[in-house]
This record gives sequence, structure tokens and C-alpha cells, in this order.
Amino acid sequence: MRKKVSTLLDYQECKQQHLLNYLNTLEEKDQEKLLEKLESINIRNLQNVYSHYKEKPKENRELNPIQNVLRVASTPKETLQQYQKLGEKLISEGKVCVAMMAGGQGTRLGFNKAKGMYDIGLPSHKTLFQIFCERILSLQNMIQIRIGQCLPIQFFIMTSDVNHEETTQFFIENNYFNLQSDQITFFQQDSLPILSTNGDILLNDCTSILEGPDGNGGIFSSLYNQGYLDYMKCLGIKYIHICPVDNVLCKLCDPIWIGYVEANNLTICSKFVKKAHAEEKVGIHALINDKPCVIEYSEMTQEDLHKRNDQGDLLYDAGGIAQMICTVEFTHKIIEDPQTSSKLAANYHVAQKKYDYYDLNQRKVIKPDIQNALKFELFFFDCFPLCPKEQFGLIEVKREEEFAPVKNAPGDKSDTPETAKKLYLDRDQKWIKNCGFQFPQQVEISAKITYFGEGLENILPKYLGNKQNPLIITNDRLSAQKQPQLVKQPQVKQQPLQQPQQQQQQQQQQQQQQQQQQQQQQQQQQQQQQSQQQQQQQQQQQQQQQQQQQQQQQQQQQQQQQQQQQQQQQQQQQQQQQQQQQQQQQQQQQQQQQQQQQQQQQQQQQQQQQQQQQQQQQQQQQQQQQQQQQQQQQQQQQQQQQQQQQQQQQQQQQQQQQQQQQQQQQQQQQQQQQQQQQQQQQQQQQQQQQQQQQQQQQQQQQQQQQQQQQQQQQQQQQQQQQQQQQQQQQQSKQPIKQQQKIGISNQQFYPQVIYNQLINSVNLSVLQPNYYPYQSTPQNPKNILIQDNHVRQSQAFNPRLSIQHQTASQQQLKQVKATAFPTQGISTVTNPKQINPQTRYQPIMQSQNLLNTKQSIIQPVQINSSLSPQRVTSYFNQRALTVQRPTMFAQQRPFTLSAQQYVPITTIKN
Repeated sequence: MRKKVSTLLDYQECKQQHLLNYLNTLEEKDQEKLLEKLESINIRNLQNVYSHYKEKPKENRELNPIQNVLRVASTPKETLQQYQKLGEKLISEGKVCVAMMAGGQGTRLGFNKAKGMYDIGLPSHKTLFQIFCERILSLQNMIQIRIGQCLPIQFFIMTSDVNHEETTQFFIENNYFNLQSDQITFFQQDSLPILSTNGDILLNDCTSILEGPDGNGGIFSSLYNQGYLDYMKCLGIKYIHICPVDNVLCKLCDPIWIGYVEANNLTICSKFVKKAHAEEKVGIHALINDKPCVIEYSEMTQEDLHKRNDQGDLLYDAGGIAQMICTVEFTHKIIEDPQTSSKLAANYHVAQKKYDYYDLNQRKVIKPDIQNALKFELFFFDCFPLCPKEQFGLIEVKREEEFAPVKNAPGDKSDTPETAKKLYLDRDQKWIKNCGFQFPQQVEISAKITYFGEGLENILPKYLGNKQNPLIITNDRLSAQKQPQLVKQPQVKQQPLQQPQQQQQQQQQQQQQQQQQQQQQQQQQQQQQQSQQQQQQQQQQQQQQQQQQQQQQQQQQQQQQQQQQQQQQQQQQQQQQQQQQQQQQQQQQQQQQQQQQQQQQQQQQQQQQQQQQQQQQQQQQQQQQQQQQQQQQQQQQQQQQQQQQQQQQQQQQQQQQQQQQQQQQQQQQQQQQQQQQQQQQQQQQQQQQQQQQQQQQQQQQQQQQQQQQQQQQQQQQQQQQQQQQQQQQQQSKQPIKQQQKIGISNQQFYPQVIYNQLINSVNLSVLQPNYYPYQSTPQNPKNILIQDNHVRQSQAFNPRLSIQHQTASQQQLKQVKATAFPTQGISTVTNPKQINPQTRYQPIMQSQNLLNTKQSIIQPVQINSSLSPQRVTSYFNQRALTVQRPTMFAQQRPFTLSAQQYVPITTIKN
């Protein structure tokens, strides 16, 4: 469930909301089917590819040739032998594998099956797959003989959805062409969704996505996503030879190539052949902005195509043949590392094509008339820019030995099955001549008996005198010899990755078919033995008949010989006459040839002179053009400088004018300000005189008021002294009753003040409700000061009380009324943040003075003591307050209130 939610969120973030809206309209069964497909797509990688396509900037390209190049034809043999020994050692240790790109069909060849199953027309009628498997087998045998052991070379074949089943079945039917079944691994090429021109994913039908192959560069992600890169690491493989299926002369795991890569510590190395001419339409290896790349023929300028070096060769002559070696570590990095994978996504190629698609609104398949979709492809050489140029190398090989592509239909001009067949057979004839032999007929050398022409010296003599045409040289006649046995692949310490279920089923089918094939072979052997006996009898009869015929032929031959002798004598006479005539003709021809040669030499000299003159003229023209361009550039620069100077002068003039205007304005403003200041000074002097007069009057009034207040205060003090004397007399007469205790949370205390909460701002609650009994007196007022998180006691009393509160902003504070029972001294609460820090722990002034100040936020309220306890209880219960019995009610009839927790209230009214 979490995975589904994550998938939907990814599609929403990648702007594929139309799929989510459509998904909600489907039934549950169709929803699950479509959602399963959506989960298998790396939508973030697809969005990254599309974003690079939309935002890809045009950049200036600087083209340079690659310097790290090995040219096999001009390299000393000793160096090549060292490379070959090093490469053979790595192959024998199982550190090299082959990854073949075989996902295409033979449609362009008029063949509706997998391209690797195609027969190019060799006398043996072997398919491309069979030739490659036999070449791997011969390489293993060669290394086994030279070193003594060789692990099986792992062969990874990339198929597609179109040809995967028929390819695997083809290998099963042919018993893997004598390779081990666990030596070959099939994996399918990944695909990418087809997008609309707006970037929306298109559907093929109501529950499936419209997809297309992601190009041969998808081999990296396919190996990674299906776990085969980790499988290679488990087997200890270091290098991967990536090659196409349509080059019949491809040297799989070339030891010289591998040794060169290992000796120079290269990450990537690509093979190339020298271009036949400047206009040959092939991709070229070069450095673009100091990064190794393959640049297409159509992307190069005519000047770059025809550039030559000091030796007169084409400067950019490294034509690609779609073969590379790279490390497993590099392949793993470009997919797993976010930075490199993002750079790889920027190299995708986009093709606008016309695709039928399922319309989500009309709910039917639409066949457009114009190009409506974007197809993204990646080529394997698009990873080259991710490799540092110091770790990238090239190796040049001979075209006639290693490059025979099969791309075009029979009858075309180039790269056809006929041209590939001719190159294959011509290479075999070259091997035969190198061994010192010659066969007049057409000869095909099987890939099973030699990897690259080695070991033929001991095989070819056995076929001398064989007049079969065409002649196929195989190891069938060498079956009596002991073939070298391969060392079995060691068990990997790490547990290898489980292959897909399809491959497990295929292996079971393979075993069954192998058993059936063995039975069929046994039956065929029996039938062959019977047929051989019959053939022997027939041969004996034929031999007798042949002997009779030979006797008759001998008699006829004797007669013919006599006639021939007579004819020979006549012919000899005629030949002598003809020889004399021929000698005369030859002398005449020699004279004519000498004259023609002289004429040709003269013509060649003239042509060379003309060419030199043309070249000189071209160089002069180029120099003149360059000079003209330089002059034009200089003129343009001078014009630009003059324009800039004029603009600067104009700007300076404008600035000077503006400064003059500003100075004039400032002078005017200063004059006005001086006038205003003079007027203001006069007005201020008049106002000061008036204020002085008013202050004198106010001081006189204040003195009169102070005298009146002093008289009133003296009267009040006299009244208070009289009241205190009366109260002392009453208290001495009436004994104080024992104060009643109220229990809250198993603690005893005598509350004096009930605290309530400021509206949504100040929260007051009793944390340690413990009071000692006390009695208030005018000389000992109970003044409580609320602090930040606790209560500090004043010097006048010693209560144990903790109160917690939260103070809001001044704008949120509102005047709230608190309730206090009548005592001889009235307790008040003030805002502690407005009290001087030096005196904040000192007793607060009397409440009578605070009532008239602006600092007081809580006003004391008196309740008539004649009210009954029931009315007081109901009054506070309605406001969600808890009331405890105060000290002054000890003289009234006693009552008890239930203990409740303090809760927020709004306002307590009088």
C-alpha cells in the first residue's frame, strides 16, 4: 500500500495528473493492472530526461582529435605480444565477459525473426549467433592450450520484447552451440514510455502504456535494474566487451585489446577503423569541449570533415564500429550515482514520430495524421563524456579483418549480406596464404578451429587435394584428437542473484530437450550404421563396374594418345610460327607502352603542378578571406568603440546638466528653508512666553491643591487611628474561633485569595497549595506579587504558595475582575514586568493607591458577607471556579465547598 501511495505521489509531482484522474474512473481490476505497470516505470528518470530535452541549451563546441590512440598496424610486435599475454591471462581468470546487443529484428533484411538468427549465405549456412558462439569456444580452447586453464567466458545477450522468446528457444534447440548452458545469460532491453509533445505519457490501450525501446544505450540500465551487474561482481568480472550482433568479423574479447586497456589503466576503450574517404557517413571519435564523444557525420562542418594533419592524413579519421570495453565499476556508477545518471539523462536523443494512441476522453484508439509523439533513445557511446579523457583510449584495427556489418537489404550498395560474406571469405583466404598454402576453390574456415588464424598450419595439409567447391574446413576430421577441457567456473562465495523464473523454466525445458536430442542422436547413429553397411555393399559393386570401365578407358586412351602425338607435332610447328609473330608484336607493344608511360608521366607532372597551383590559390584565397574578416572585425570594433565614446560623452553632458539643475534647486530650497526657520524661531519665542505664563499659573494652582490634600490626609489618618483603636477593643472582647480547614489533594491550607485566569492570556493555578494560618492586620498587609513562573514573598508575610502563569502581549491583556473576600487588608496582583527590577521583590504599595494607577491589571472586589454560602457557591460554580472557605467566614455559620481544579473563565462580574 505504501508503495502504491508513493508511486501516485511521484506521478503527481512529475506532472502526470491526467493518468491519476483516469485511474480513478477505472474498475478495481483495471486499476490494479494499470497501477502495476506504472510502478515498474522510473517516472523520475523519465521526467529528468524530458526536462533536459526542454531546457537543453545550445553550446559552442570546440572540436579536437583524441590523442590516446593505439594503432595496431604500426605498433611493434613485441609490444603487441605483451598486450596479448596480459589479455589472455585476464580471460583465463574469468575477468572478461561479452555483452551483445541483439534486440533488433531483421526487418530491413527481409527477415521477420531475430537478427542474430540470420544466415548471410556462407557455404556452411551458419547463423550469426552460431559464428559468435564458435568464436568464443575457439578462444577458450586457444587460451587453454597456451596457459593450461581457462574459465568459461560469460556471454550476456540483450534481447527485446519482440524477439526474447524466439532467441532463447533458438539456443535451446541448437544445444547452445556447444557452450555451457550456465555460460549464456539472456536479459531483456528496457523500454521508455512514449510522450506527447506536451510531455504527457500516452496509453496503448485502456490499461497499458505506449512504450518503445530506449536504444542500445539502454544496455547499462537493463544490466543494473535486472541485477546482472551485481552478478558480474560476484563472478569477479572486471571488463565488459559490448558489441553488436550484426558484425560477422567481430573479435569477441580480443586479448590484445584487453591487455592494452589493463596496461594503461583505462576505464573505456573503443575500436575504430580509418575512414575510407572524407565524405564517408560514419560517426567520428573526437574531443568535444575536452570530453570524449562520438560526433555524427551530419553534425560536422565541411571544414572539419576535410581537415588534414602534417602527414597529409585526415585529422578526424577514427570511424566508429560500435565496439567498446568498459569496466563493471564504471557501468555501475553511471546508473547508481545521482550526479552521473543525471548527466547521462541529458544525452538522450529525441525523435518526433507518429504513434497511434488511446485517447482518455474519447475512450478509443486515435490514428493521427501528423507526428504527435516523442521517442527517447540513448546510444551506448553517449556514456563517453562521463569518462575523463585521461582514462579514455582508442585502438585502430584493419577494416578488412574486423568490420563486416550486415545492415542493409541484399542488393544495396554497402553493408549487405553479400559484402559481409565476401569479406569473411577473403579473410579466410588471407589466413591460408599466410600459412603458405593455396586453394583454387572457395574456402570457408570454421570459427570452431581457429580464433584469428592461429593453428592452421597443422590443419590445412589434411585438406590438400580436396576438390570440393566450396570447401568447408572444420574440425570434423580431427574428432579423433583429444580436445582441451575447460576448467569449470568456481563457486562464488557470495550467493549469486536468482535468475528470473522464466530462465529457470527455460533451463528445465532445455534439460528435457537435451535428453530428447540424445535419444534422437542414438537412433540416428543406429540408422547411420545400417545405411553405412548398405553403402559399403553398393560401393563394392560400383568398384567392380569401375574396374571394367577403367580397362575400356585405358584402350581408348592409348588410341587417343597416338592421335594426340600427331596433333602435338602439328601444333608445335604452328606454335613456333606464332611465337615469332608474338615476339614482333611484343616489341611493338613495348615501344608503345614506353611512349604511353612517358606521356602519362608528363600528364601527371602537369596535374601535380596544377594541383599545387590550385592549393596555393586556395591558400591565398583563404588568407585573403581571413585578412578581410580580420579587417571587418577591426572596423566593427572601431565603430563600436566610437559609438561607446559618443554615448559616454552624451551621458557626461547629461549628467553635468542634471548636476547644474540640482545645484540650482538646492540653492533655492536652502533660501526657502532659511526663511521658514526664521519664521519658526519667531513663533517659538512667542509660544515659549505663553507657556511660561501658563506654567506659573499651574504651579500656583498645584500648591493650593497640595495644601488641601495634606489637610485631607491628616483627617483620614486621625479617622483610621480611631477605627483601629475600636477594632482592637472589639477583638480583645471576642475570642477568635478555630479556623476550619478544607482538604484538597490530601493537603491542608487556608486560602486567602481566589485566583482566576486572564482571558486566553494568563493561566494561574495553585501548584503547592500550603498556607500557614495567619490573620491580616493593617500593619501586616498580605501583598502577593506574581512573577514569571513563581511567587516571591514580601518582607511583611510568609505564605507558601506557588503560582504559574503565562503573560500575553499588552494588546491581548484585558481588564479582568478578581474576587477577594473582605479582610482587614486588601490583597492585589500587579503586572511584574512593569516593576523596577531593583524593587520587584519588595512589598507593593497599598491597594488603595494602586486602584487609581494604570499599572494595575486586577482590581479587588468586595462581596457582602451577609450572603449565604449556597448563593456564593452557586455564583462561583456557574463560572467554573473553586471557592475555599476564607478566614473571615469563621465568624459566620460554617459551610464546605467541594474541591475542584481551577479552569479558565471569561469575566467575573460584581
